[in-house]
Amino acid sequence: MSDLIPALLSIVAFPIVFIGMWSLVCVLLGAFSGWQRLAKRYGTDAEAPGNDEGWCSGRLGLVSYRNTLVPAATPAGLDLRTPLMFRPGHPPLCIPWDHIAEEGDAFGLIIPMVKLRLGPDGPRLVLTRSTWEQLKARRG
Repeated sequence: MSDLIPALLSIVAFPIVFIGMWSLVCVLLGAFSGWQRLAKRYGTDAEAPGNDEGWCSGRLGLVSYRNTLVPAATPAGLDLRTPLMFRPGHPPLCIPWDHIAEEGDAFGLIIPMVKLRLGPDGPRLVLTRSTWEQLKARRG
């Protein structure tokens, strides 16, 4: 019986500790990337538009988001989200089109990339050129 209590505590504590650590890492990545700073200015409570480009890769500020960005074009602007499991520290964003400045090409190993400045003093977002072109075509 005395061996059962530590085993049960471990079973209960592991998911709590894991979820806490996962959330902490997500919040820190949101801070280092500039996402949280963008959320103060461009945060949105709107529903996901549904015409997203699926999970794609990109880089925001210092953080690489590998298949964890969900961009979508709306008439109001670029809707940028992460999947639910990466949501801590990453609230949904809607950045107006006139607050996005294309700064030129970025260099990927094989795939053409584009650098975008989000807001006048915001971080730089790097996406594949094809994803950016699809978003611009769908903005309405």
